[in-house]
Amino acid sequence: MGETAAMIALTVAQGVAGAVGSIQEARAERQVAEANAAAAESQAAWAEQTAALEAQNARRQAEIADMSAALAKKDAAIKRSKHDEEARRLLASQTARYGAAGVTLTGTPLEVMSASALEAEYDSLLIDYEGDLEAWNWENQAEGYRSQATAAEATGASTAAANRSMAAINRLKGAQAGRTGYVKAGASLLTGATKLLNTQ
Repeated sequence: MGETAAMIALTVAQGVAGAVGSIQEARAERQVAEANAAAAESQAAWAEQTAALEAQNARRQAEIADMSAALAKKDAAIKRSKHDEEARRLLASQTARYGAAGVTLTGTPLEVMSASALEAEYDSLLIDYEGDLEAWNWENQAEGYRSQATAAEATGASTAAANRSMAAINRLKGAQAGRTGYVKAGASLLTGATKLLNTQ
């Protein structure tokens, strides 16, 4: 009778120990899964914040580039205006000097003045071209920065979505670990009960 009681006690202890071990193991797995889910959520938030900052910075750079393009155009217009005024003065001065000298504006004097006017127009066109080229470069940079902003937002959203999916998977793993732990605990108790019944 003493041996039977000892066997019963041992069987019950084994069943309870197995059940407790299964529950503790499940709790540990669930805690790990929850910690992983929290980490994934933090990474998702970090990805969104980083992407927002990168996009904001890129948009600011685009604004600066847009302003620089506008300034390049204004600067070219001012240079052109100043150059055209100087060219008019030069032609007026040449006309006045020829007139004071009694020279008619035909032949060589006319050729000299035509060459001066042509050179002035060439220089004006060159000023316009350089201004347009500089503005175009700034506009391209602005467009590049806007593309960077869009790409940063898309990458941030994608990374955040992937991390949130991972968080959801980890939460499911944690919930599954809890259920599995209770099933294993029940199985241990049933195994112990079966052994107990078989000893009688």
